[in-house]
Amino acid sequence: MISAVQDMLRKIPIKSASALYIYADRSEWRYEELRGRLTEISAWENPAALSSAMMLVREAQCAGEPTAWVGKSSDIFFPLDAAAYGVDLAALIVVRLSQVSDAPRAADMLIRSGGFGLVVVDLSDASPVCIPVPLLSRIVRLSHVKNVATVCLTRKPVHASSLGSLISLRSQARRVGKFDATAGISLEAIKDKQHAPGWVHREFRGVPAGMRRDSRFTAPIALCKAS
Repeated sequence: MISAVQDMLRKIPIKSASALYIYADRSEWRYEELRGRLTEISAWENPAALSSAMMLVREAQCAGEPTAWVGKSSDIFFPLDAAAYGVDLAALIVVRLSQVSDAPRAADMLIRSGGFGLVVVDLSDASPVCIPVPLLSRIVRLSHVKNVATVCLTRKPVHASSLGSLISLRSQARRVGKFDATAGISLEAIKDKQHAPGWVHREFRGVPAGMRRDSRFTAPIALCKAS
């Protein structure tokens, strides 16, 4: 099975790093801007949140920062999709849990270690999401002290409440464009403690191989090797 996945990865075309950014328009949505903060990416269509998080993982890796992903074993991301976004899979630490309710505590341990620049916590399988206030407060404090970008993924409509009042930035993600190589992601800031909310960030990078409606993959890719 592993060799089969490796063969598929080798068949994905790799182009220059500059080719990956087709369009990205907001400075508020950058890895460096999210460092030291607790961010929530919510989406009713889960792939939109996953795609947004993968873009941040790649950006952090290109900045030379160690990255980690925490989620439920049965609901982990598709490796080929991550590779299609230019993520260095060999450098991404993935923590697979039997229960998604354990994810916040696992993230707390990773952030406390001080060994990561970005920690993504996939809570999209949890309904409703409930993180105890003391634990959430600790994650916020440690993210600030360790200068870690902590990003939680949730599945909820735009009118639903955020994870809590301690969330620094909550954005709602949705897919835009056609479901092909021209597809993109739109992020609307529902809550932003550092900037005025309401801004919208858009990125157009195409749909990864595992999500395309056809078997062909023609979107530009740039593999970022984390240092």
